[in-house]
Amino acid sequence: MTENLFDSMLTGFCEQMENRLFERIIDRIERHKETTERKKSDNETYLTINELAELTGLKRATIYAKRSRRELPAYKFGRELRFKRSEVDAWISSKRLTCLENTEGGTR
Repeated sequence: MTENLFDSMLTGFCEQMENRLFERIIDRIERHKETTERKKSDNETYLTINELAELTGLKRATIYAKRSRRELPAYKFGRELRFKRSEVDAWISSKRLTCLENTEGGTR
């Protein structure tokens, strides 16, 4: 009788441990999947200062000055500055709107 009780308790304990293990494994898989999906969505193109200068036609010194005045968002990768392409596009668009507004309100 005690042997059957022990076997039953041992089986129940093993099933609980197995369920906990599977829950932890599934949780890790889901967290990894979320992290991977977030990294994919965050996979953004970053421009070097030379690429930004070529894209905008601005000189490097002008870009550095705009960055120091916080007019242009930049990120540091080690000792190098990088510029997020989507933010640069938004910045260019905002400047384009400002230029259009200034010219429309000008001389007629």
